[in-house]
Amino acid sequence: QEILQEIGLTLSETEVGRSDIIASYNGTDIVAEIKGVSKSAAEKHAAQLEKWVAQFIEENEYAPKPILIVNGYCDTPLAERVEDVFPNQMLKYCEARGHVLVTTTQLLCLYIEIKKNPNCTEERITELLSCVGKYQRYLNYDNYIKLVQNEENEDNE
Repeated sequence: QEILQEIGLTLSETEVGRSDIIASYNGTDIVAEIKGVSKSAAEKHAAQLEKWVAQFIEENEYAPKPILIVNGYCDTPLAERVEDVFPNQMLKYCEARGHVLVTTTQLLCLYIEIKKNPNCTEERITELLSCVGKYQRYLNYDNYIKLVQNEENEDNE
């Protein structure tokens, strides 16, 4: 939530046990579901997002932009995550409903880029919100995140 606020989204209060995030950006309302899972995302996560979208529509009489934010394979070190977080079997369902599918790593890279270059904020957020299906930017995080390996000193110095 903090990262979304820092990149320029305005967050609204949500009911406990309901949608994770309700936000807006330049007149676009957003409903987001955030999942941390030890494997890939699943259709049930997208279905949960759809439940919050339906609730939003019922209360506001128009549709928000749905975003599914997933920290997939969260028990696996980042450098060892090689599986796709959004498997093909869920894509048709999500694309038909206009979902943006974005990983937490991609969101972190977006945040880092905007912090380094605030002039790109509007372009990057507009790109994210216009996406349908898997977000294609920041698939390679190497330019944004450096993995540091800790080496233990055998002499305990």
